[in-house]
Amino acid sequence: MALLTQFIRHVYFSIKIWDLESHQCVQTYKAHTDHVFNVAFHPKQSDIFLSCSNDGRILTWDLRKPKPANCLDKSPLTTIPTSIAWQPESDHTVAIGDEVGSVVVTDTRISSSVDEILGQTGPLMSTPHNRQLHKLVFSPQTPTMLASLGDDCKVIVSSIEPNELKKVYESCHGDMVRGASWCPNTADSLYTCGWDSTVKCHNLNEVTNSTHMEVHAAE
Repeated sequence: MALLTQFIRHVYFSIKIWDLESHQCVQTYKAHTDHVFNVAFHPKQSDIFLSCSNDGRILTWDLRKPKPANCLDKSPLTTIPTSIAWQPESDHTVAIGDEVGSVVVTDTRISSSVDEILGQTGPLMSTPHNRQLHKLVFSPQTPTMLASLGDDCKVIVSSIEPNELKKVYESCHGDMVRGASWCPNTADSLYTCGWDSTVKCHNLNEVTNSTHMEVHAAE
């Protein structure tokens, strides 16, 4: 199965489940009231995923339930969430990016009120970008490393520390950054692509080092 989002404004605002073998849509879910920016499957349970929308909400979906969608507490964010990612091998840790360039790493089980009662440190938050976040990507080899990219042309990697999100790498494209993938063979290499028609390879061991390839449209 695969999960895709429907981006038609004012018509569907829906999330569709597709069977990749038959190329058929097997289910459509409608709970958001504006277009869906991003979805993220639970790393261990295929019936659970998250979605974020221009309606300002993050929904937790459990397809085993009659009413599968519940609203997730996104505090301390007060803006529109535009990107979301589930930490590999984690049942409850997620990263959320928003329209102003902030990133929050939080636990899906804990609301701000419960957090105060239990005396825990709560969500971690930083603002590494100054424009909308487009994508968040955890490193599968080192799940405490989180890449963020967006409309400010920056590529930033943050380390999830006990009490902070610590920036450990920064680079940039010549235009908005739109895709990222960690190298499967090493934990220190990240590939990104952007509207500047380049694909860059970032070596996190060399803070200022990145190489790039030009991408040309086929004639």
